[in-house]
Amino acid sequence: MPNIYHTLVICMALVMTTNVHADIESRIVGGDESTENAWPFMSALMFKNMGLTTNTDETFRTFFMEGVPNKDFSGILASCDKAFIECEDVYNKICLIERGTTLFTEKIANCELGGGRAAIIYNNIDGPFLGQADGNIPAVSISRISGLALLNHLNEEIRFGFLDDIPTFSFCGGSYIGDKWLVTAAHCIDEKTAASMAINIGGHNLETDQENVIDVANIYIHRDYNSDTLNNDIAIIELKNKPIGITPILIADETRLALAAQSNATVTTIGRGTKAPQDGLTNPPPEFPDPKLFEVDLSLVDNQTCNPLMGNLIDDDMVCAGDLAGGIGSCKGDSGGPLVLQESDKNYLVGITSWGFGCALANVYGVYNRVSYFKDSIDSLINDQDQNTFVSTTSSSGSMSVQTLLLLLLNSLIILIFRKQSNH
Repeated sequence: MPNIYHTLVICMALVMTTNVHADIESRIVGGDESTENAWPFMSALMFKNMGLTTNTDETFRTFFMEGVPNKDFSGILASCDKAFIECEDVYNKICLIERGTTLFTEKIANCELGGGRAAIIYNNIDGPFLGQADGNIPAVSISRISGLALLNHLNEEIRFGFLDDIPTFSFCGGSYIGDKWLVTAAHCIDEKTAASMAINIGGHNLETDQENVIDVANIYIHRDYNSDTLNNDIAIIELKNKPIGITPILIADETRLALAAQSNATVTTIGRGTKAPQDGLTNPPPEFPDPKLFEVDLSLVDNQTCNPLMGNLIDDDMVCAGDLAGGIGSCKGDSGGPLVLQESDKNYLVGITSWGFGCALANVYGVYNRVSYFKDSIDSLINDQDQNTFVSTTSSSGSMSVQTLLLLLLNSLIILIFRKQSNH
């Protein structure tokens, strides 16, 4: 069994990933709104807008349910009320379900038990909502108004797919590093498809600044990324087109980063994620993060200082930043975004928002992927040189063999055993 620190890591990995479930204003904890054009390399990872279309060409906006297969579907629409029990008369149909007091996972399961091929869950209060669940069939969420309107289309064919409009919802951040490339956290895009994503590069307000909204051509995740320990939590995104008029951020080398950490240099974390209370994510969540960009300054620390406060879980591919007084830092929704060091009027990428214990709590630090650790491998990938560090997830060459998968599983087990022993 993993130790208590490892359990906390798993919990915080969930806290800092895609769907926002926290309180108050949706922004970096303790931060301020950024100045427009201050961070031109800042990128917003967005799901393309999805919608339901009826046989009369009416369209209803939907949102991904996190944790279930997100893929196109079509079929006859059938009502399953609130899906408290197994749905009836839904075999090979699409279940329309009202949100209620039961878990989304239970509702989706009751649709699947009845033979349903996908689930649509509409809100029981005004407005849209985000959802997270486990399940084996596609599931999407819609607003109450849309759900009530869909009740007029029962027993009709309905289709789910991409819409043509520009998305304005960011689920993670990223950093543009030049040409057609940006870096982000692996946990942000693990199991996501290039076709489902679009990237806003350089926009301050996602609702209005849309000069560089670009589709994704390919996703490359570190071959040894571990979703349990969050080691190698880094991924590279290849864009379909090069953004126009955008200055990329420079990747700090190890020497620059080490000197900055030893001197506790001021660094800036940037994002659109949750402003959470200091005692953790305890209050009712907002429905969406802020479309505008926020920032907060932190102190960079070396791994020797950080490690004892973080359960000795800080490895060579990680770097820490924060304020032991608490109250400022990155949180859920900020994942994948940059930790920036400014020197000589230049911006250097020193970290990628990865994990931590709670959000901006006292006496702990936030943990970031140490980008300098991977600089040579990143350069090899973007310069089309031979390398085997990053694996494409959008082509057949990215599929892992059974042997590779077994080796990765064995490696994860060894890490868990070692960390349990080292924390006795």
